[in-house]
Amino acid sequence: MTYKNVFVHVNGVNSSSVIETTVDLISLFSSKLIFCHMSIDARNSIPLLGEGMSVSMIESMIEVTNVELTKRRNVAYHEFKIIKKILDEREHGSDDNPQVVWTEEVGHEEEIISRIGRLSDLLIFPKPDVHSEFSQTVALNTALFGTGKPVLVIERALPISAILENVVLSWNGSVESARAISMSIPLIKNARNVHVFVAGNSTKTKVSTIELLKYLKQHEIKCVTEQWVQSRKSVGSELLKHAKGIDASLIVMGAYTQNRFQKLILGGVTEYVLQNTKIPIFLVH
Repeated sequence: MTYKNVFVHVNGVNSSSVIETTVDLISLFSSKLIFCHMSIDARNSIPLLGEGMSVSMIESMIEVTNVELTKRRNVAYHEFKIIKKILDEREHGSDDNPQVVWTEEVGHEEEIISRIGRLSDLLIFPKPDVHSEFSQTVALNTALFGTGKPVLVIERALPISAILENVVLSWNGSVESARAISMSIPLIKNARNVHVFVAGNSTKTKVSTIELLKYLKQHEIKCVTEQWVQSRKSVGSELLKHAKGIDASLIVMGAYTQNRFQKLILGGVTEYVLQNTKIPIFLVH
């Protein structure tokens, strides 16, 4: 497996953080880059009409929305041109690279992400933060739950060599963590160091790394350390503590491996990690 089709989510707000990593990934895997900007129809963004709203008020709201949408589209397109120029110079020395594609879609973002993402090998998203619009978090969750594909979440611009310096694989024996590790193989084969962090996925299930280490060895990946955690209630904090201790540059983990009841009682490990680290995260649900 390799990443032949890479989907980059851009919104004209905070997507500049993914540029450097995207360029390096495209070069590393000779991938086709789908640089997709999504927007809504301004007419559909207006709240349900109520008493007191005149036609002029509605038109004014639509105009303001269109101005903001155009601004975001222009910012996103500028970011696309930056990536395209770098890749053209690096790969071809010209301005004609068919592997870099700009697309614009108007409609419901969740439907667009699901449709395009399902036929991509890797999705790259800027990390939502406390200042981000709620729609950015919804978009990320759509990518995780609606595509079945790996999602690389990045908060700040980093070269791929820096991201692959010290990789942590979070393993709890679940389907999600198994898929995350399997789908990250093309990437982590290029890592300088690979570490395994282990946590049980239930109080009755014993998680072993013997089979995991054999599996990784078959892919010519040798792990340098293992770290175990006993208490499931502190998995998120223990994972980040371990990651900080080894100066981790990438965390590979299954996303939302708990059912809703477990998440309510124990708290969400995925949400905790997303909210409490600046380390890039490779997620698969």
